[in-house]
Amino acid sequence: MLKINLDLIMTRRNIPNPRKFLIKQLKINHVTATKLLKGNSDLIRLSYINAICTELRCTPDELFEWEQQKDEMPLPENHPLQKLAKRKEEEAFWERIRDMSPDELREVMKKI
Repeated sequence: MLKINLDLIMTRRNIPNPRKFLIKQLKINHVTATKLLKGNSDLIRLSYINAICTELRCTPDELFEWEQQKDEMPLPENHPLQKLAKRKEEEAFWERIRDMSPDELREVMKKI
């Protein structure tokens, strides 16, 4: 099932309050912002996708993830939706970065 996942992109962009960001910066109403952040929205306006991607400098595929449902036929490994499969390693990396102290971040920056 395809679903929106703003957590990862918001973490990457170091946005401390994603709900406030969606409401204040992008003028998305508070009910919709909450649904989007919880992944409870079956519908999302193209104008919202455009605004989010423009502001966060990303592409629409970075806003979505795909998860195999038990009642669905399995997709082949080479199916394009597999690229949107939950990115656990990537999420763990960004969580680790977010939790680093300033000194640890400076050390990482030296190595880059």
